[in-house]
Parts: sequence; C-alpha cells; structure tokens
Amino acid sequence: METPFLSQVEDRWNAMRRMPSCAPARSTASRPGSGRLVIRVETGEAKAMIVATEALRTLDITVQRFKEERVLSEGPCHSDHEVDQRLRSLCTELSASPFA
Repeated sequence: METPFLSQVEDRWNAMRRMPSCAPARSTASRPGSGRLVIRVETGEAKAMIVATEALRTLDITVQRFKEERVLSEGPCHSDHEVDQRLRSLCTELSASPFA
C-alpha cells in the first residue's frame, strides 16, 4: 500500500531536518483541512513554510529571511525523488549564510 502524499512529505521533512547538513530548526506541522499539510519551520535567521496538498500532490515552499520572502518551489511533485529534491533545497537554503 502506498503512503499518502502528506504523510510522505511530513516523514521526509522530519528525517531531513535531523541530518547534520541541515541547520537546526524548530518545526511545527498542522493539518488545517482534509488533504492539506502545513509545516512551519524556524531557525535563528529564517522562517519557512511548507504547504502540501494531497489531491494534486503539490508542494509549495516559501522562505523568509529578514524582510525578504521568496518562493523556493511550488507546484506538483511527480515523483518521490522530486519531493526529496525540494526538501533538500530547503535544508540548503536554511543552512546558507544570510551574509553570503
């Protein structure tokens, strides 16, 4: 049986955020509606929001550092590999120096 998309996203994020290559972050997950997952992430220098929807397998990630907010990724994920790539990109972004 296939794991539902939202559970997969939450499980993969929890695994990745514990990796040494990802900046230490506080992470809070909620399911504000059927088929929707929101994960709020906060480090000492940045905030991020991961929004996933089950129906279309979409994964939207925004990052806010100081007063700048940008979309890191958005839209459908067609494979598990793509989910991992997007979440890995978030780890990289959160670990990057804001002064670089």
